[in-house]
Amino acid sequence: MVYGCKLSSRRSTRAAIEQAYELFEKALKATEADSRSKRHVEAARMLLQYVMLKQLPPEDRRLKAEAANLMSLAKELEMPSIEWTPLGEYERKLRERIGGW
Repeated sequence: MVYGCKLSSRRSTRAAIEQAYELFEKALKATEADSRSKRHVEAARMLLQYVMLKQLPPEDRRLKAEAANLMSLAKELEMPSIEWTPLGEYERKLRERIGGW
């Protein structure tokens, strides 16, 4: 739950995922020179990464990089879980779904 909104009960459209992906790519490029701003963009992008990893087909060419980035930041932020699943178990399930990265 994020601010009382159950994310798991909503499904983003493919068009919405693609639009968000393009916007975050632009935001990352725009913040390359400012590490603090870039870090904020990376943290905000975690929700998009979660949705991409959950909804896009496992063969999507972007998923391995998105998974690696999500897991790296989650560990750095010392997040105990994702989707109410302990981080290590979530990573294991993710690797099973999309393959190693």
